[in-house]
Parts: sequence; C-alpha cells; structure tokens
Amino acid sequence: SAAPADHDGATPPPPWPKPTSNNLTTIDDMRHAAFNSRGLYLAGQDPQQLIDSLNAVLTDIGNRTGSASAVAATSQSVQTGTLIFQGFFDTENWDGDLFAIEFLEGGIIGSTLWNTSDNIPLEVDRNIFTWIDSGGVDGEEFEWANLTAAQQTSIGSQAIVDYIRGDQSNEVSSGGTFRNRDELLGDIIHSTPVAVTKQQSTPPYQTLGGSEGSSFNAFLQTKETRQDMVYVGANDGMLHGFRTDTGAEEFAYVPQSTFPNLADLTSTSYAHRFYVDGSLQAADAYVGGNWKTVLLGAQGRGGNALFALNLSTPATFDKNDVMWEYTHAELGLMLGKAQIVRLKNGVWAAISGNGYNSASERAQLFITDLATGALIKKIDTGAGSAANPNGLSTPLVIDTNADFTFEYVYAGDLRGNMWKFDLNDSNPANWAVDLGGSPLYTAIAPSGNPQAITSKPTIIVHPNGGYIILFGTGRFFVAGDDIVGSPAAVDTFYGIWDQGAAVASVGARPLPGGGQPTTPLQHQEIVEDDIETFGSTPQFTRTLSQNNVDYSTQKGWYLDFVSPVNGSQGERIIADPIIAITEENEPLVLFNTFAPLGGCESAGGFSALMAFDPVNGGKTDFAVFDLNGDGSFDNGDAQDDGSGGYDHDNGIIGTPTVAPVTLISSADGTVNHAITSGLDGSTDVNDVNAAAQSLGRQSWRQLK
Repeated sequence: SAAPADHDGATPPPPWPKPTSNNLTTIDDMRHAAFNSRGLYLAGQDPQQLIDSLNAVLTDIGNRTGSASAVAATSQSVQTGTLIFQGFFDTENWDGDLFAIEFLEGGIIGSTLWNTSDNIPLEVDRNIFTWIDSGGVDGEEFEWANLTAAQQTSIGSQAIVDYIRGDQSNEVSSGGTFRNRDELLGDIIHSTPVAVTKQQSTPPYQTLGGSEGSSFNAFLQTKETRQDMVYVGANDGMLHGFRTDTGAEEFAYVPQSTFPNLADLTSTSYAHRFYVDGSLQAADAYVGGNWKTVLLGAQGRGGNALFALNLSTPATFDKNDVMWEYTHAELGLMLGKAQIVRLKNGVWAAISGNGYNSASERAQLFITDLATGALIKKIDTGAGSAANPNGLSTPLVIDTNADFTFEYVYAGDLRGNMWKFDLNDSNPANWAVDLGGSPLYTAIAPSGNPQAITSKPTIIVHPNGGYIILFGTGRFFVAGDDIVGSPAAVDTFYGIWDQGAAVASVGARPLPGGGQPTTPLQHQEIVEDDIETFGSTPQFTRTLSQNNVDYSTQKGWYLDFVSPVNGSQGERIIADPIIAITEENEPLVLFNTFAPLGGCESAGGFSALMAFDPVNGGKTDFAVFDLNGDGSFDNGDAQDDGSGGYDHDNGIIGTPTVAPVTLISSADGTVNHAITSGLDGSTDVNDVNAAAQSLGRQSWRQLK
C-alpha cells in the first residue's frame, strides 16, 4: 500500500523475522500485518491489557482529520495568484477548517496562505443572517429578537442562538453547561467550496435580446471591483462566505430549516449530525429585472431545504440579499447540486433532483423560480415507493443550440434509471418526462439488481448525431454502504447513445472474462491493474480493453469495475464525471472511483482516477497521463505491449477519495492539472493531456 505522507524513505523497515508456527514470531507477523495496513496491533496477554488495547484502537479510529469534498479554484487556468481551497473535518471535536493554498505553474502545490479557523470574527462583529418569511420580511439578522415566536420555540433559547453565533461564555470551560469548542468553524465534510472571483470566465449573455442582453456589460463592470469570495457549508449550522485574500468571514447564513436541531450543537454529549452539508452552485442570472450573481445552496444530508442568496455585493451583504428558502414534502436529502438555468419561457430557474427520503419516495424533478423561490413545475417520474425507495440525483441540463436557453435535462435515480426530461416549450404545462415516460436506460448489475445512480451525468456529441450520455453507478450515503460484501457488488460506467428512443438494458450477465453480452451495448473491461515504473517513478496504473463499438447495431458501451487481479472490490462511481479535450482534439471522460474499507472517518480503501475514450468506452491510442513527469504525453508514458506497440494506461490507482476531480489548465492550455482531495486530507495532482487551444463552441452547452 502507499506510504503515509510523513514517511521518510531513508528509514529502513523494522527487521521482521520469518514467522514460524507455535513461536513468538507468529505474533511479530500479526504486528507486521497491522503495520502494513496502517492499523494497530492489539496485545492481549490478560483481560485488562486487551481492554486497554481496544480503548486505544477505538480512540485512534475516532480521531480522524480528513477531507471529503473537492477543491475549488479562483480560476480555470493557472494565473498569477491562483489559489485552491480545501475543506477539512476533525472528528475529535467535530470542528473544521478551510485552507487557501497557492497553485503554481507546473501543477505545483505551493504555500498555505491562510486558514479560516483563525479568521472567524468575535460574535458581536459577525454578520449572520437567516430566513424569516413573516409579515413581508424575508431575510433578517440571526438574532434572538428578530426571530418569530415559532422560530424561538423551535430553537429553544437566546443562549442557543448566541452559542451558534460564536458566544463561548456559556461553554463548560467558562463555567456554563454548553459543549466546549476549540474552533468556531464546524466540520466541512461534503460541502465543496465554491469560489466566486473576477478571474473566472462568464458566458456572453450580452448576446441575449432586450434589456437582458443590453444590461449585461454594465453588470460585468461591477464584477471587476467586487471582492473575491469563497463559500462553503459547515456542520455548525451555517453557510459561510470568506474573503479569498485574507480568509476573513464576511457573512454567514443559517437556514431556517436547521432551527429544530441547533440545540444539539450545544450538548456536551453531542453526537455528530449534518446541518449545511450540501453542494453549492453560483452563477449569474437575470432576476427581478437586474443581473445578479446567485448562490443556490442545499443542506445535503442535513435536511430538505433549498435556499438562494444574492452574492452581487458580498462586502456589504445584508438581509435584503437573502432571496428565499424553500422546502417541500417531496424534497428529500438533496446530495447533488441544483442548477441555475434560463428556460424556454425566458424565466431563470433552479432545477434540482428531489433527492432521497422524500414523502413518496419517488424520483421527481423540481423547477423553481429563481427570483421568488416559487415552484414552477414538479415532474414526477412515478418510479419509486415506500417498498422500493427512490429519488432523483443531480441533473444535467443542456442547451442544444447555444442560445442560453436550456431545453433538456438528464438525471439518474436510485433504481438505476437514467431519465430524460423535455423542457423545450414555453409553456410549463407541456414539460414532461421524455421518451414516452420511459427512462433512456436502466442500469442493471451483473447480479441482476438495479445499480443506483447518485452522481451527475455528463455528455458529448455523438459523431453520427445525437448525444452520448455518460454516467456511473454507485452509492455511499446509506448505513452499510461502507461495508464491502462478499461477493462485492459490481458498479458500472455507461455510455448510452440518445437517438430519441429508450435503450434496452444489458441486464444480468457474467463478470468480465466470462463472456459478457455485446448487445445492445459493447462491453469493455479492466484488463490490467499493476505497478509499472515510468522513468524512475513506480505508478499503480490501470489498462482498459479497446473493443470496437459498432454503432450501426450497438447503442453504446459499458465498463464493469471488476479488477482482473482482485475481482469485484466494491469499487463505485459516486463523484461526477467531467469531459476534457486532448491535444489530439479527442474527448476524454474523467472521474474518480471509490472503494471503501470503512466509514468517512477512515482513510482506508482506494480510488482510481480514470480518463478514457468516451465514444467507445475503452483505451486510448495516445498517452493520457504524464506518468514519467517529463512534461510530455508520449510513449514514455506507456507500457511495451510485447509486440512492438504500446499500451496506454487510462487509470491511476491511489489515495481514496469521495470527491470529484477538479481541473485547472496550465497557462498555455497544453496540460490539465487534475486535482484530487484525499479522504486523509492529502492533495494529489496528476497531469492530463489537454488541447493547447479552444475547439470553439460546440452545438450544445452543459452546466458545471
């Protein structure tokens, strides 16, 4: 297994003896196994020694620091002053931190410039807001006197409000009864930071008609002088907004839906729970007759609220910038990201899957007015029930003709269905599930069981017309998902050709190597997982098959994640895939896999960074990764195939992560730096083949 980050390569290993049965060397061999697996050896010569050993290992398991969300960046390419932001959690006291780290040319991780735990203001100086929605008042400062009687009852007392705001006078260490906090910032687990900066590119909305287009340039000018910010949710009950230059907190927002559970944070016997743990989305939108930068937030595992904030003037953010907060019985735990879109009727909206554990347990698409938070349309697929719980995951919205109006939506659900929704009409009454109400495809495992789709799909244009919808399967949020069964469940990555008709499922099948079906999809497989040396650097790499897809008879491809060495290992796709373009002007689909060996507090397991051909689903004819680190993508990054040719690897196996890949291009655009945030808090950078110049606008757009 990989060496720990603080390992000194010059330190020799312990002198392990050869184990012999009925000898003390057998104990040494057990100690050797614990050492190799980064675990602890429990000595137990007597009952008390065993009790002490168990207490030690349980303490070690409980006290973990790590990161479970992706990094964010101030720009899409390496520029002077480019920063990446990484959130952390510490399970000992359930506090957290956000670090700003330099990202330098060459994909080099630089110095840490600041961390937010040192930059939380005193309680009296903090700007914290919430949602009131009473008597014409929407947003309000989060102070006891500003809350309605019902909200006060929900929270419990002014002392609890003051504690959430950062007052520590009632903590046990100060003579009170509330839980002590070493840091005021709560743990950041699944909420990926979102940077909103002037360096980031903006769609050319000035091409829109009327005042919507004519006013956009003036709005761009205001953005040039706006304070750059980074936003993240934390399990202290708040969404936080921090300055990118200093890390100081400008403001925070406490969703009203967290109120019934805020008192738990004060308990000295606090058992961790989630509060503001969901994904965030920030984008420019024309709402209420003006351009604004809007942030959509969700509670994720913390609840079923969706909220919107106006980020146009973060340095002077006040209660009037709280736009709305929305809940509905059919909204469950929204672990995915809501999308900000312009619809066919000219209305800007928030589009989201309804998430999991809704009232009806059915998969449904929510379309909400971005200006008001009012529900425009709820599209029910009808799939799911209390007996077969279901829910809709993160949607992909596409604009098929580059007019900044989004006509179609793709989203997966827990029952393996990939749905297509048709919004290509100015009348919301005509918006519906496309393809006659059937899913585009239903993912079925080799065992015959449905494969949950919990990540967002991505898309490419098919060379023969239509689109290839790319998505993976896997789940990691239900109790027991961190346990790899025997046999382990098999998850799959699919490429489905959408020609305007549903595609039949492959269904139950043998494992790779056992004669997998080739209709209606072509199978691909992992043909090699091994350690190879490139230059002087050993790499744990993965090679795929390269079976041809005959699109005259086949409707796409599938890749079951089964190792040729270890078989099925519970490897799954829970992070969103993305598309990149190489210097060969060929597309790549990139994503992280994850195979667990414990819960999110454990650094066990492994992940693979995959990058391969999305048209055929297999190995590329060119180098994808700069494996020997020489700055080029060539045969020096490939394996000799034994017949005078080369095998190009399309996967790198390494540190476990549950986060998606973050891509930052080099200044000249010839390299994509793929950044992965490990569960152990590490940050890995792998260089990926990239196009030196933009290919120009294609005939479709997708929201990131």
